[in-house]
Amino acid sequence: MILSFLLRVATHPKDLHVLREILNIFGHASRLFTNLDKCVATSIQCIGAHLDHIQSVLQCKIVEFMYRYLGIPLHLQTEE
Repeated sequence: MILSFLLRVATHPKDLHVLREILNIFGHASRLFTNLDKCVATSIQCIGAHLDHIQSVLQCKIVEFMYRYLGIPLHLQTEE
C-alpha cells in the first residue's frame, strides 16, 4: 500500500530512482526486502513513455487499472 502511494506522488522521472533506493535502504536496514517480481504498477491517465520508464526502473509488471487486489476486483467508478 505504501508503494502505491509513493508511485502516485513520484511525478518526476528521477523520483522513481529515489524510490528504488529508499526500498533498497529499507531492505538492508530491516531485512524486509520488496519483491518487485510480485509487484504491479497500474496506469491511470499515464502515457506510454512514462509506463516504459516505470517498468525499466522498478522492474515490475505494468497492468491496466482493472485488476484484483486480495481477490476483490478494483475498477474505476463511472457515472451513468
